[in-house]
Amino acid sequence: MHSLAQKPGFTAQEFAMWEFKPFLKGDSGNESSAINEHSEWLIRMTQMIGIDYLEQLPPWHLLDVKRTASKSDVKARFRELSRSFHPDKLVTKNQSKKELYERIFVLLQNAYQGLKSANEKEKEEFRVQAETLSQLFAHLQYVVELLPFHWTRLNNSEEDDEEEGGGRYILNTASHLNSALTNVTVPEEESGLSVQVWVTFMYSARCGMSKTVVGFIDLAARHLEQHENIKVGAYGCGLYKDHPPKKSDPTGVLLDPICAQFARKETLNVHVIVNTLSGRMRDKNGMFVEVPPDAELLKENAIFKYFYSAFLTGNTTQFYPHNFINFAQAGKRVWQNNHLVCRMTSVDFVDSKFIGNASIVAYVDGTGKSNTNAVIVEAVTNSLPGVAHRFLDDDVYVGIASCGYGDEYDLDEDDAESQKYVDCSKLGVSWLPDVKI
Repeated sequence: MHSLAQKPGFTAQEFAMWEFKPFLKGDSGNESSAINEHSEWLIRMTQMIGIDYLEQLPPWHLLDVKRTASKSDVKARFRELSRSFHPDKLVTKNQSKKELYERIFVLLQNAYQGLKSANEKEKEEFRVQAETLSQLFAHLQYVVELLPFHWTRLNNSEEDDEEEGGGRYILNTASHLNSALTNVTVPEEESGLSVQVWVTFMYSARCGMSKTVVGFIDLAARHLEQHENIKVGAYGCGLYKDHPPKKSDPTGVLLDPICAQFARKETLNVHVIVNTLSGRMRDKNGMFVEVPPDAELLKENAIFKYFYSAFLTGNTTQFYPHNFINFAQAGKRVWQNNHLVCRMTSVDFVDSKFIGNASIVAYVDGTGKSNTNAVIVEAVTNSLPGVAHRFLDDDVYVGIASCGYGDEYDLDEDDAESQKYVDCSKLGVSWLPDVKI
C-alpha cells in the first residue's frame, strides 16, 4: 500500500477508511471471534430487515465461507454457528425469538447440506444455481441489499402508469423491521412527515464492473451514513424469480420493473432518490398512530431522481469513494433545492409572477409516449434546482412544464388533474425536451 501511494497522481483517500485485522490461521481465539462476529451480523441483519433477507443470501455468505470452501471447512463453520442458533441450545422464554432462531438454523442447515457434498459436480450445480441469485452487497456493513419487498408500487392501474410518477415503485424500508429481535426503543413523542435521502445502486450480478466496485461503494456508504445522513442501498436487477433475465435482457435491467422504471439500458446505474417517512401522532385515547403521507406528496417525491453512470466509459475509478460521495452530495443538494423549481400548470403561464419576470422554463414530455433519451431529460431537469438557487436573489422564475400535445392529449379546463399538463403546441415548443429563456 505504501508503494502505491508513491505513484504519481495516486489518491490515498480511496483506502483511507480500510481497517485491517490480523488473523493467524490456527489461532482459536481469532477463529472464535470471527464466528461470534458473523453470528452477531446474522442477528443484526434480521433485526434491521427481517428473516426474508437471510433467505435471499447465497449459502456461502450464510456460513461465511469461501464459495469454493472444502467439505471440512464447511462442516467446521456450520458446527460453530450451530452453537449460537441450534434450538436445543437456546434458553429463552420468548417464543417469537425461539421460532426465529429455528428459522435461521434451518437456513444454515440447508446451506451446509448443499456445500458439503463430496460429489464435486453436484456441489458445483448447487453453487451455480445459488450464484444466479447471488447478491453482491448482502454481506456488507454499510450498504443495504434492497429486496423486492422493500419497494411498494405507488399506483396499480394501467392508467396511472401513464402519469408522471404513477405506477412507480417507491422505497418503503421502514415497514420491514423484525420486532422479535429488535430492542430499539421508539421515542415517545409525536413527529411529522419526513424524508430519507438514499443512493440506490442498481447492479447486475453478471456484470463484472458491479463486482469490482463493491468495496468502493461500502467505503463511501460508511462516510455518507455517518456524516451526510444519506443511506446507500443496492438492488440486483433480474435476481428474483418473478422477473428473471432473458437472452434479450441478460442483466434484467429492462424486464425487472423496479430497475426498468429508472429508464436505463445498462448497469451500473446509480440514482439519488428520497424515501418518504410517515409521521406519528396520538389518537384520542393517547395511543400513537402512524400518519401516512398523502398520495400527492408520495407521487411528487417519487418523481425525483438524480442519475449517475460509469458504464459508457467503463471506468471503475469513477466509483472510487470520493467520487461516489461527491455524487451523493450533489444529488442531496439538488433535492434540497428542488422546491425552488415551480412545476408549472397551464394557469401558471398567465400568472403575474411568470409574466412579470425573467424566466427559465424547461419543457418535458408529460404523456409517457416520447422516445426522448431519458439521460438528456434528466440532464435538463437535474440542472434546474441549481439554476434556481443561483438566481434566488434575482427574481428569476425557474419552472418545468409537463407537455401534452394538442389533440394527442385531452386538456380539460374544468379538470384540476388535467391542469397539471400544458398544451405546449401553443407555446412555440417544437421538440422535447426544450428550454426557453
